[in-house]
Amino acid sequence: MKYNRIGGMVALAVSMAISGCAGTPPAAHKGAELVPTSGGPAALGIHHLKFVVSDVDKSLAFYEAAFGVKRVVAMDHRRNGVLFGVILGFPGLGTELELRLDPAAAKTQKGLDPITLTVDGVADLEKWKAHFQAKGLNHSPVLAGLVGWLLVVEDPDGRRVRLYTKQTHGPEVTPSWDSPWVN
Repeated sequence: MKYNRIGGMVALAVSMAISGCAGTPPAAHKGAELVPTSGGPAALGIHHLKFVVSDVDKSLAFYEAAFGVKRVVAMDHRRNGVLFGVILGFPGLGTELELRLDPAAAKTQKGLDPITLTVDGVADLEKWKAHFQAKGLNHSPVLAGLVGWLLVVEDPDGRRVRLYTKQTHGPEVTPSWDSPWVN
């Protein structure tokens, strides 16, 4: 398989999610920002990500509190004057995040962790944990992942956003497979 470089760890996370190993970069690609190509026309990167939500206002408040997102009001999605989606500027994500109103679809994503953000090390996870605690957000403890450590925060629909360290550990650390936050 051929690979092309594109900006942001989102591409690697999406690529790994598609390949079934989200949050755990293969050793051969550690630190690389790669996505597979088919040999067809080039994609320039990710335009935006979209999460379906059951309540736009509740989800917007969560992402503002958890990650400091900024709503791009000029890009609000309205149909017949009714708001059904918002675009968020998401610091460090490398692209925008859309919250799209679809309560039925949102219900099916409870427990799904479609996005994994990169942090440097365990000390950063501890800072995020304190931040989430201060905001009263439902989150995991710091957990051992397959090759690094992670922290998980849950949005109002039960969707999970992972923060995963670039800092790695060896095989002497057993992943937290038994944690309800991992499975």
